[in-house]
Amino acid sequence: MVLHVAPNNVRLTEKPMGGVRESDRLELTCKTSSCHPPAVIRWFEVPPKPKLSNQATNELTDLAQIDT
Repeated sequence: MVLHVAPNNVRLTEKPMGGVRESDRLELTCKTSSCHPPAVIRWFEVPPKPKLSNQATNELTDLAQIDT
């Protein structure tokens, strides 16, 4: 018998806290606990949807996916 249990505690932390300016370094850490088998964490960036204005921004909208 194989039992799969999803993580009950997923924690995302950032350094430095409070955000950064464009081109500054940002460190993201994701931790999970209490899951079987151990979670596999994959990071990916979802490009922002095109905007109709002249302003260009880069925004991370989706950061992590957990495969259990």
